Amino acid sequence: MEVEKIENTTVKKAKGDNWLKGIYAFLCLISIVETYSASSRDISDNVLTPLLKQLAIMGTGVAIVWGVQKINCAKLHLPSLIFSAITLVLLVMLLFFGQSISDANRSLDLKVFTIQPIEMAKISVVFILSFIFASSMKQTRTKNMERTEPINQNGFIACIITIAVFAGLLFKQGMTSTILFMVISFILMILGGATGRQLLKMIAVYACIAGAVFAVSYINKTSSLEESGVADSGFRDDTWKSRIKDFTDDWFGEPLWNKPETGKNSQKMHAYMAQAHGYIFGQGPGQSRETATLSLASSDYVFSIIIEEWGFLGGVVLIMLYFGILFRAGKIAKRCSRAYPAMLTMGMAVMIVLQAIFHIAINIGLFPVSGQTLPLISKGGTSIWVISIAFGVMLSVSRTGAEESKNVPGVMKAGNLLQEEEK
Repeated sequence: MEVEKIENTTVKKAKGDNWLKGIYAFLCLISIVETYSASSRDISDNVLTPLLKQLAIMGTGVAIVWGVQKINCAKLHLPSLIFSAITLVLLVMLLFFGQSISDANRSLDLKVFTIQPIEMAKISVVFILSFIFASSMKQTRTKNMERTEPINQNGFIACIITIAVFAGLLFKQGMTSTILFMVISFILMILGGATGRQLLKMIAVYACIAGAVFAVSYINKTSSLEESGVADSGFRDDTWKSRIKDFTDDWFGEPLWNKPETGKNSQKMHAYMAQAHGYIFGQGPGQSRETATLSLASSDYVFSIIIEEWGFLGGVVLIMLYFGILFRAGKIAKRCSRAYPAMLTMGMAVMIVLQAIFHIAINIGLFPVSGQTLPLISKGGTSIWVISIAFGVMLSVSRTGAEESKNVPGVMKAGNLLQEEEK
């Protein structure tokens, strides 16, 4: 603990959670090692170029963590909402000016650097929903005791509108990301004390959104077929259907290892080969043979390369690290005196862990193929910076979330339901 003296009074200044700092540092180290290991496909003039680039991105991420964790969590609501507003603008721009990757607009070229608004959207959902939930919880007093009521009807409607807006902007760009933030919002609703009826309503809204999208897709495809002879829905439903069909064929049809290698299944085949080659203890850092054939070895399939180099035990340790984030976030959330910081820290942890689960599930064949990075490890700028913001927020809450103050913003008035449940 740091010690500050104010007017002859010794005051202890809280530091951020050391376990979260350690996990962040360890994940960064894994990223640097695996980026260098998988750089055989990225070499241009110098073998160190990909590594130096990743080090620069990681350095920026560390600076983001340091800067965000210095902010008192009671003051995070305004910058977080500004960040979310910028994200919405970028998502709209992505629809019209985005760079297409795998038939979807995924990145924006801002001249100075390229950014992926989809990654920003994941954390923006947590920011907005945490604000809505905390500001929609009514603080009541009975028999000299304060009690926090769960999210009210207005808050629930605001939540549904938020989900609908993000779903509309993201659905065409990536189904997995859309599913991810819907699951995040559902878990946050549970943490926010939503009633069973509200949760059922939310599921119904999800179903309506999906039904509306597929209805529009069918109408557009029929109209396009009549006018030009080519069925084009304007969405990526053919891609989704193809991936789901391939996924079910792998499970219930002829085994993948009995099929000839094609451009369509090459990535999956070599990912499975990498995992099989890892055995229990792995081949050692830099000893992967599949990085030369996996074009996405340092991003979408980095978990397979980690298994190949560090083995089954290395994969188990990595999974434990991610669930360690969720465990520490739960500890921090329970210490918070107010709902807003508790929702923030749990939302950030859930986002990181769910994204990791999706990435791992895709790599081992438990989920249809889709581009999903492994948090803080996969090569890339926007994803690492966003996850760094999430860590910074959790560390900020761990420093200041337990503080009591009479002069807190309105969004910070509601008490923490996790604490009240224990009482």
